[in-house]
Parts: sequence; C-alpha cells; structure tokens
Amino acid sequence: MAIERGDDWYEVFRLDQKDTGLIGFIVNQTTEGRRTIAQMSRNSILIGLLSLILAEALLLTMHGPVRRIRDLSRLLPLLAENRFETLADQLPTPHGSIGFRDEIDETIEVAKQLNRRMAQIQAEREVAQNELRWLADHDPLTALPNRRRFHEELTAAIARAQQQKRCGALLFIDLDNFKDINDISGHLIGDRLLKRIGKRLAAALGEEDKISRFGGDEFAILLTVVDLDTVVTRPEQLHEQIRTTRVQAKGHRHQVSASIGIVLFPDHGSDPQPLMANADLAMYQATARQRQRCHLYSDQDSARAAANARVLWNREIIEAMEAGRLRLFYQPLMALPQRAIWRAEGLLRIELADGRLASPNEFIPVAERTGLINAIDRWVIDEAIRVLAEHPHLSLGVNLSAKALADPSIDDELADLLQRSQVNPQRLTLEITETVAIDNIGVAIKRIENIRALGCHFALDDFGSGLTSYAYLKQFPVEDVKIDGSFIRDLDRSSEDRIFVQATTQMAHTMGKKVVAEFVESEAILKVLCELGVDFAQGYFIGRPAPEPPIAKPPASSRSLSVSCS
Repeated sequence: MAIERGDDWYEVFRLDQKDTGLIGFIVNQTTEGRRTIAQMSRNSILIGLLSLILAEALLLTMHGPVRRIRDLSRLLPLLAENRFETLADQLPTPHGSIGFRDEIDETIEVAKQLNRRMAQIQAEREVAQNELRWLADHDPLTALPNRRRFHEELTAAIARAQQQKRCGALLFIDLDNFKDINDISGHLIGDRLLKRIGKRLAAALGEEDKISRFGGDEFAILLTVVDLDTVVTRPEQLHEQIRTTRVQAKGHRHQVSASIGIVLFPDHGSDPQPLMANADLAMYQATARQRQRCHLYSDQDSARAAANARVLWNREIIEAMEAGRLRLFYQPLMALPQRAIWRAEGLLRIELADGRLASPNEFIPVAERTGLINAIDRWVIDEAIRVLAEHPHLSLGVNLSAKALADPSIDDELADLLQRSQVNPQRLTLEITETVAIDNIGVAIKRIENIRALGCHFALDDFGSGLTSYAYLKQFPVEDVKIDGSFIRDLDRSSEDRIFVQATTQMAHTMGKKVVAEFVESEAILKVLCELGVDFAQGYFIGRPAPEPPIAKPPASSRSLSVSCS
C-alpha cells in the first residue's frame, strides 16, 4: 500500500512465512516516481490544451482559404456550360499583390485565363460554324444562294403558287462563250465578270424573286409571280443586264451574251427536279437554235427525247464497260500492189444486253458528252495492242477521239503499254478524222508528233468529207490518208470522183504518204483504184467486219483476190 509521510511517499509490501510463522514488511520510497508521474500528467494536459488551442486557431485561419476554394469549385462548372461572361463576373479577385499571392490566388488567375481562352475559342467556333452554315447555302464566289438553297426556295415557291392559284417561272441562264474569257485573260477575270453579272441580275429582280449560281457559268432565277407579258419581257431584260456587263483586262474588253431556258410552274409541273431538268433542256434549245435567245419549254421539244436517249445510252455504255461487252470488229485492208492482206481496222462495237451490236455513231456522241470517251479510248488502245501481241504479222488501225488528242497523259500510257507488250509500234496506226484534227490543229499536231515519236503511225480518216484543203495534208504528220467513201462508191461511174481521188493520191504520194480508199464494194471500183495508184482498199468487197482479225501474212507474200492491178 502507499503511505504519505510528510512530503514523501512510501510503498509497503507484507511478507508472511507460513512455515515459521514470521511476518515481514518491505518498504520502498516512491516520492521521486510519483513526482515524475505528476509532472508528466500536467505536461500532457498542457500539451493537449495547447493542441486544442492551435487546432482551433488553424481552423479559424483556414476558414477563409477553404471558403475561397469551395466558391471557386462551385463556379468552375460554368466553363462546361459555356457561361463565360457569368464566370468572369463571379470569379473572386486575388487577395494579395502579385508578390504576396498564395496558391489560391494563382489558381483564380489561371481560371480567369482559362475562361478568357475558352471564350475566345467558343467565339471562333461560332464564327466558323456560321461560315459553314453560310457556305452550305451560298456560292463563295458570287455570294448568291447555291443549288441546294435554290432547290428549297423553288419547292416553297411551287407550294405557294399552287395554294394561291398563281403562276411562277424558273429560268436557267448559260453564258455564251464564257470559256473564251478564261482562256484569253485567265480565271480571275472570268470570276470578276461572274460576280458583276450576279450583282446586276440580283439587283434587277423583285423582292420575292430569287437568284442562284449553279456553278461554272450557269445561273438560275425564280420569278414567283408571272403573267404572259412577264414571261416575254423579263428574260429579255435580264439578258440585257448580262449583255451590258463588261470587264477590262490585258487590253481586252470582255462581255458575253446568254441563252435562257424558261419553264412555268405549275403549268409544266410541280416537282422541282423535273422542272429544273426541263429548264435545262429549254436552255440547251435556246443555245442550239441561236445565240442571244430565250426559249420557253414545251412538252413537244425534240430535245427532251434526245435527252432521254442520252440518259439511256449513258447507262448502256457504263453497263457494257462493267460487263466487258465492248468489242472490236476487224475489217481487212488490201495492199493493192502486193494484193495481200496484212492490215486491218478495228471497229468499235457495243454488244447490248439484248445481243444487238451498236455501232459507234449511236453511242460515241453520248460518250464524248459525258466524258466516258476517255475510258473507251483507253480500252480500244489496250485491246488493239493485245491483239497485235497475239498476231505478230498483223498491222492494226483504230480510231482516236478528239478527247484523246487533247489528253497529254495518253502519251505515257501508250508508251508503257508498248513496252510491256513488246509490240513493234509501227504496226499500230491511230486514225483521226479531219474534222477532229482541224478543230484544234495546234494541239492535234503536237499530240500526233509525240505519239509518232514512240514509233506509232497515224492516218487522216474521212479525207474530203469536211472543209479541208490539200494544204492540210502538208501540215498533218500522218502516214496514211483515207479518202472518204463518198468519193469511192461511184468511182467507176463518176469522172468527178475519179479526178478527186487521182489528185489526192498524187498529192499524198508526193508528200510521202500512203492512200487508203474506203467503201470499196465492187471489182470495178477496185480496178479503178489500181489504175489510179491507190495503195490500200477497204470495204465489203475486200471483207466485212468480223469478230476475229484476218489471217495476216507478211507483206512479201500474196493473198490474191480475183482482180489484177496490171
């Protein structure tokens, strides 16, 4: 037990000895230990009180920063809501000067900078979106509504016209010979003229009328209310606005006329797509009939039937190319001095779905208009070289279109085909008509020279059928001149045809060219050709076009017919 005596403390322990009956006591002085424990207790209480006081002081000190952080975290979601002005107004200001700012002040400053940057990005995005929305509805050059927007306006105008029992008009405008301006003075000048015409046309329209640029040199105008007088006078007024618009460049004063196609709604229909197609047809009618003219669409227009035929042929050509139904039929050419056949002309045909063979005059005009002629030209050349590789004694001629003469890429493609096939290029003759060559004589001669440099030969086809003169024989670097069949059919009976063929043959021979006569259909004609010195004969009497090439023999051998050139 513990006993206090004065200022000291003692611990007393009793010891009992049972075997001897003695009782003993152990006494320990614990004064110092108790004093140490008391002092430690007081220190602990003091430390606890001090800690409590410090914690309260710290809480009081952190209340402001915590509140500021809480307020800032409550404001930051405004960034995600794009409420940049609200956030800028409610963000707190830093408490200290720049040299004494704490981390919270720096965080607030970063939040302000982020808010300003995101506000700028959002403003730029809205500007870009507005520009995209504008571009979706407008032509960037003239700032006029584009085809898509015009289609919407036309649809609405048709609906209003039907509801209000009134008539409207749709005008398609094509600028005549606009390409010449681009070729002479450049596209910048052409664009300047387009913008001026667009402004003048827009200014000449009524408040409810609409105008659009469809692209290129084509405009469309929507007249919401018209009568018979308006149909006659308004297109003429618009044409006058176009005709009197001018631009000056490089010493040239450019101005254009226009062809205008007109269609009425709902008289000519209430569906926007057919109406626009009919206005386009009327425009082409105006172009074909006479420049500076307007044409009102009629269901009886022959152009509609022609357009339908073009659509059908376009689809037929595409399907034939995809299905592999292009064919070359081979008509032999007879070398009159040797009386042998070692040359042929590959004549293009399309095998239609019903089995009929279509001749070029049925589909080539459509292919040239739609651009499919490029693929056809390449197929013909590729097929001709393939046939030459399989028939080593055959020389073959194929026709080349006007598009091919204007396409410089065909030079490299032909060179690659010849190299891969190892075909002697002199066995390939490319035929061009005189009308095609003369349309762009400079380009034609350059293309011919480039291809002849590869070793290929050229033939001037249908000579005499156009407006050519003998002077062109000297200009065109060709090996063969093919006299048009109109001078051959009656050669045995017509002295005029005989004179023409004889003169052409003598002139061609003087220039080092060979002469081919087409449409040879009788023995009598062949005899006259021999007398006149013509080099080759081609026609039904020599051989009809066939799906397989003729069995060719080297020129030194002979394949005789029942005719003599002696």
